[in-house]
Amino acid sequence: MFKLVKKTSIWWPVTVQVPQDGGKTQPRRLQAEFKLLSQPQIDELLQESPHDVEFLCEVVTDWKDVADEDGQPLVCSPEQRLELFEIGYVRAGFFEAFWKANSGRAAALKN
Repeated sequence: MFKLVKKTSIWWPVTVQVPQDGGKTQPRRLQAEFKLLSQPQIDELLQESPHDVEFLCEVVTDWKDVADEDGQPLVCSPEQRLELFEIGYVRAGFFEAFWKANSGRAAALKN
């Protein structure tokens, strides 16, 4: 039996493909807490925040396993979200994870 449980957020794996020399990428994995939204909520948010960076700043509420270049953990603050999501390949990984989380598609982790 399917039981409808209303959750407002979920922790979900994110894979960021970091560009490398020679046209390759290196996957980096982390966890992010995303808001779970209904389709009308997503539509409204897309109208209010039409830019990718603004949208992600609204739907990502926390993260784990994110560090600065010195290896120090980065706290998920509004400023840090803005800085991180301005990086295109980071944004792509978070967007893919958000849509998977909100559609209920299982996250596939490849080794």
